[in-house]
Amino acid sequence: MNDASSPPPASLGRFAPPLVAATLALCFAGATHLWGTSLRPDYAPDAQELARSLESGDLLRRLGFLTLAGCGVVGLAVGRAGEWRIPLLSRGAGFTGALLAGMFGWWAASTLWSDDPALTARRILVLGLYLLGVLGAARALTGRQLAVAGVGAVSLHLIAGVAAEIGLRTFTPWRDEYRFSGTIHPNIQALQLAAGLCGCVVLSGLFAKRTPGERTNAWWLLWGAVLLGFLVLTKSRTATAGAVLAISLTGLTAASPATKLLSLAGGVAGGAGLLIAILLAGSDPTGELRDAALMGRTDQQSSLSGRLPIWEAILPHIAERPWLGHGYGAFWNLQRVDAISDEVGWALSASHSGWIESAAEVGLIGAGLMAALLLCGAGRAAGAILDPRRAGDPLPVFAVSLTLLLIANAFTEALIHDVRLVPFLLWACLAKLTVLRDRPPWPGLHAAGRPAVAAGGRETAWNQGAGPEPADSQVRATHG
Repeated sequence: MNDASSPPPASLGRFAPPLVAATLALCFAGATHLWGTSLRPDYAPDAQELARSLESGDLLRRLGFLTLAGCGVVGLAVGRAGEWRIPLLSRGAGFTGALLAGMFGWWAASTLWSDDPALTARRILVLGLYLLGVLGAARALTGRQLAVAGVGAVSLHLIAGVAAEIGLRTFTPWRDEYRFSGTIHPNIQALQLAAGLCGCVVLSGLFAKRTPGERTNAWWLLWGAVLLGFLVLTKSRTATAGAVLAISLTGLTAASPATKLLSLAGGVAGGAGLLIAILLAGSDPTGELRDAALMGRTDQQSSLSGRLPIWEAILPHIAERPWLGHGYGAFWNLQRVDAISDEVGWALSASHSGWIESAAEVGLIGAGLMAALLLCGAGRAAGAILDPRRAGDPLPVFAVSLTLLLIANAFTEALIHDVRLVPFLLWACLAKLTVLRDRPPWPGLHAAGRPAVAAGGRETAWNQGAGPEPADSQVRATHG
């Protein structure tokens, strides 16, 4: 415990976010990215490549997750941006902390009833390495540093993806059929870009409660506009809509009651006015709206998502073991990959729905735990936004936006169930809000509970990410 007369310990420093961003970018690039993705039909590996990956895995993938785990151990050992709650599932961690531990514990327990216990055990081992990285980042980085590192990793993947497409001569955004992929599938790239866009909006301070003299950081918004441009080029409808939803609802969560009411009234009035203007002009808006929703992908006009055949093929397999599932990572064995791929007409190894993927692998119990965690996590983060002790803290705002983004994405993609970058950032945010204490350092607080702001509107050490949070007793003493 820190003495009241001494300053809080320094964080890992201003170089921590770029170092972590580079580490995350390299680890996930080695584990989940391929240089020639933009040359592949449908941006996906063929059936033979899927079979090889299911049987033996990949050397770069192993190295990526081992490196991630090693860096996580270092973060756990030397990180000072947060303090563990003792016990971890104490009252301070709340129900969300119990759900966080319970969901991953259930995934690990599925080894006991898995269709392929050896395969599930290997996947759980990878998950364990991944979670070591999550906890290390949560322990070593403050909320602001975590958001900066996340945006940095997304940006590095974007730059590498553009370089890959230029080198392969597949960067042709002027063509109608073009979708930006870079080194990963366009839908995965889109989720990363959407998360980066949310991070830029959060870091700009657009939703922060500012004191006189503080201004929105336009540079973050400018880079967010770049990410938005590439997000549109992916033509991923779910990620684009999810980003709009996440940013809008996060802004409303952070807004005052009067602003919420005005925004709601303005949105309804503006939408109604636009519709009336279109109708008075004598045009039928349905065709234009359909084309806009499809984002130029006219190959799937009969079904906006194109996922229904996949889901219909998977549901009978879920019905075989509805409560427990077939085991984490064990559902997509070679037999099911072949059977379901033959039924839907193309090679696949995912359900394209986080909810269906969860039900297939860890049963309705596992899917229920994930749904409860996301809802409770969003509620806990939203409550933290309104906490005066966290005024100006980007962590809860970033957590809300990521949670909403992944909830929306889980309806048409199974990425939340995978060991990838965006879920990594979400789990780290939720860890910092539950099993770790991450509040403003007590020496920088005013009596009203707001962090001190230096002359000229500059952020204090807490907003810049220095120092751990105070002990609970010190917080109570500060706030009465």
